[in-house]
Amino acid sequence: MRKTGKIINCYICGKKFYRAGYWLRRRRIAHLCSRECVAKFNSENRKGKISPFRRPILEIKKCKNCENTIEIRDTNSLRNKKFCSVSCKNTWLNKNLKRNYPRGKDAYWWRGGKTALDKAIRTCKKYKNWRSGVYSRDNFTCVLCGKKGRLQADHYPDSLRDLIRIWKIKNLDNALSCSELWDIKLGRTLCKNCHKKTDTYGLKYIWKLRKAPASD
Repeated sequence: MRKTGKIINCYICGKKFYRAGYWLRRRRIAHLCSRECVAKFNSENRKGKISPFRRPILEIKKCKNCENTIEIRDTNSLRNKKFCSVSCKNTWLNKNLKRNYPRGKDAYWWRGGKTALDKAIRTCKKYKNWRSGVYSRDNFTCVLCGKKGRLQADHYPDSLRDLIRIWKIKNLDNALSCSELWDIKLGRTLCKNCHKKTDTYGLKYIWKLRKAPASD
């Protein structure tokens, strides 16, 4: 195998050693022979001082937002730099590329509000607060198997869809005003595996309703 590296001198101790080619191309500490020399270099040159391996300045520009000076160096990430910071970039984008898209019923892709009610409830802020309260009460532990991690909050003994049907909830506003829906006592903490075994998980609830006898 052809060697692509070369013998160089350590920047700290002056020791001659062989360094592979990919190290010379990709690593800034390629001219340091050992961990001790790396630690010494970091302690001496990277505390409020400019590193000797820093790329030279090619051009000095002004930030498009605050007009502060920007040093353009010979690196792929800094050659096309236009802003001095991320906050300046976001501020400039909000001012100049602001797009006021219509929302709700005025949106172009509005289809009559087809989002499922249970999905709208699970994505609202009040449901997240209820879920956090259930987790805290159960000490972030599955009540069936005692495991921690990959937890999910489950309405029990009546599922969320059962509560929607029992209390005749038609929209999200009705759900937010229904106190029984947000009672922590009607919830439990389950891990994902235990939740899958319940009769109300996913499509099991739909098959359960189909198999149930029709009420007169």
